[in-house]
Amino acid sequence: MEQNSVATLVEAKPEERRQFIEEAAGISKYKSRKESAVRKMEQTKQNMLRVSDIIRESKASLMRYPVRQKRRSSTKF
Repeated sequence: MEQNSVATLVEAKPEERRQFIEEAAGISKYKSRKESAVRKMEQTKQNMLRVSDIIRESKASLMRYPVRQKRRSSTKF
């Protein structure tokens, strides 16, 4: 470690110091992978909510369909 790097580390803010140590330890790439995975999981969760809404709307629509058919067939006779 250079003298310049030591001075920079000592004068750094706690967040910067932590980032420097994480990079030196080699865990920063795993941390970024974790953040990426968490974002993907959140997107998947949102997609699942959308799918469940669509299913619920489709079921409601299908439940009304037989009622309409009965009304139509009863008016013809």
